[in-house]
Amino acid sequence: MLKRQRKIVLIGCLAGLILLLGAACQSESKPLQNSIIPEIKDSKPTIVAEGTVVINGIKQSISIRMKDGKEIYDSDPGAFQGTFLFGSFEVVATDPAGKELAKLGLNDVFDGGEMNFRKELPFEIQFDDYNEDGESDFTVGQWGGSNGNFYSMLTISSSGFEVLEENIYSADHRPSIRYRKIAGKAFLNKYYDQIIGADMDVIHRWKDGAFHRDIPTKSIEGGAAGVEGES
Repeated sequence: MLKRQRKIVLIGCLAGLILLLGAACQSESKPLQNSIIPEIKDSKPTIVAEGTVVINGIKQSISIRMKDGKEIYDSDPGAFQGTFLFGSFEVVATDPAGKELAKLGLNDVFDGGEMNFRKELPFEIQFDDYNEDGESDFTVGQWGGSNGNFYSMLTISSSGFEVLEENIYSADHRPSIRYRKIAGKAFLNKYYDQIIGADMDVIHRWKDGAFHRDIPTKSIEGGAAGVEGES
């Protein structure tokens, strides 16, 4: 009887040991479930916009790049349906060899807040010369509500990037637009005034090194502020 009990105990110990070894093997081979992936420091920057200008006879590439941030997907119908990039962005000028010539952080141009762009093929930066100084000016927009975007106007020259005007509320949702130019170093902006309940026109005129806005008037023709595609 005693031998039989010892035999049962021995078999039980062996079975327990086998179970422990099996569990150990499984824990080693099973991947971690919530593992943190280290940030890749030398990864190629995410480019959200591109354009080309010529400065002093040299072709330069202008791009908007994501410095850091996150990617968010929203399945709910609406303006932010799809995948967007949220975070810090910068505009960079490079020569044909890829050498960086100038750089400017864009978030500070938009009151220092977080910026976002839809994740898709890089959009085209729209250039023009609004103050007729021979340099290339361009706009960058951020969501301003269902009736339009807030745009900032920048310029690029041999001295680098400079902000010409900020917080231009326009009836458009494209990330970069070209405004209709008006004779005399000026451009026309269109927007919707929620208080009045009407489409408005306002001319921005260059004077004493800055753009100044005329008194807005009700728009005879509504429509978008940007004129891309028009002859």
